[in-house]
Amino acid sequence: VCLWIIKISIHSMIFRSNYETCGKDQGIPFSDVATISSYVPEVKSDVFSYPLLAVDTEDVDDELYEWKDPDKLYSYYDLTRDAREILKETMMPEDKIKSLFSTIKHWPPDQGLSDMHAGGLRLVDECR
Repeated sequence: VCLWIIKISIHSMIFRSNYETCGKDQGIPFSDVATISSYVPEVKSDVFSYPLLAVDTEDVDDELYEWKDPDKLYSYYDLTRDAREILKETMMPEDKIKSLFSTIKHWPPDQGLSDMHAGGLRLVDECR
């Protein structure tokens, strides 16, 4: 029993939460911000005008990219498509090829939901 109490005490000292919120809800869902951007893994190239994308672009919303090629789709820069083509003769399974690259998940809000549920994340005043 004593060892259990010591273990719990040590655990609570190490993993104690000390996060305090600051700021206030601005009432603006994150998805409604005009300058929304996100991190998309990219590889710079001297050969291409735009960066190559180290992520499967199939399910990524076009609004999440910080650049736009007026002539080509984002899939043109998608390295996962090249990898599939190069590795198809090695008989590497699709899920293994997919695991070699980053994954982006995006859940745009449903238009019919209330503001409380629609945006999920909201802008907050900076801490003072």
